[in-house]
Amino acid sequence: MERTIKRVCFEMDVPLKDFYSNRRFRHIVDCYKLVSVLLKEEGIHEQIIASLLKKDRTTILYYFREADNLIKTNPDFRKAYLRCKRKKGLPKKFILMQILNKNQHIKFYLK
Repeated sequence: MERTIKRVCFEMDVPLKDFYSNRRFRHIVDCYKLVSVLLKEEGIHEQIIASLLKKDRTTILYYFREADNLIKTNPDFRKAYLRCKRKKGLPKKFILMQILNKNQHIKFYLK
């Protein structure tokens, strides 16, 4: 589950600290939606997803519906969904970026 969260955060360019914060910006909420759908496709029950994301079960059901709509209508969200679905592991660049951000507080941009 943690790997899926890290993959989605990497693909959607959301720092993990923002993902776990109480912020409610659009790009962070879209990240929640994508994580919810991917975990559902992995066979994880919605109640477990809700407790993992510290949300209510009905919020997760809403995320499922909204993510389906975004996959159909938003090309950027669809691309992120397909990339996350194809790739299971974490890229080496992501791990390097996390080390740099955590240890040296350097913003590392990928090309």
